[in-house]
Amino acid sequence: MTTILTSMGLAREREVGTFEQVLVTPLSPTVLIVGKLLPFAVIGLIDFTLALTAGVRVDYFSDISKWTGDPRVSGRYELGATTIKGGIGRFSQPPMEEESIPAFGNPGLRTQQAIHYGLGFDHKLTERVSFGLEGYYKSLDHMIVEAPSGMKVNTGHGRIYGAELAARWQPGGPFSGFVSYTLSRSERNDAGMW
Repeated sequence: MTTILTSMGLAREREVGTFEQVLVTPLSPTVLIVGKLLPFAVIGLIDFTLALTAGVRVDYFSDISKWTGDPRVSGRYELGATTIKGGIGRFSQPPMEEESIPAFGNPGLRTQQAIHYGLGFDHKLTERVSFGLEGYYKSLDHMIVEAPSGMKVNTGHGRIYGAELAARWQPGGPFSGFVSYTLSRSERNDAGMW
């Protein structure tokens, strides 16, 4: 692909009449060809090893008459047998029905928000055995808590963080195996203290 794009670039130079300028440059033909190949080779290398995915989830929560737009992005970079992966995204959750019903709850409640961060890697030991390690952190905002008046309000904050170690075995056929261990901690700050 790189060679095709380089030859197309040189053919274009000839079509527009600038090929003669290329020929009279003080560069050797080898340096000229390498200079034309290099940008496409770098783009080809990145294209096959780096994958980025971005999106936005849009929701309408009729119980509280609110729209949310939650942007998210993730990426994977393949480096031989190792894949480095990471992502960040915002997630919204509406209050439970009984928390926002006018007679029992607070109809002025907003959605609870969380921003998720994750970073980790997967490594193939063999074609059938792999393992991975991933760390994560979640920042929680607008958590629904009970105010001293007894009214539900969006003033709570929290955080969740941890790591997961996983191993996979895929011998082929209908059988496979997966084992993981997760260590996590969840904390809330509803009254100004963790």
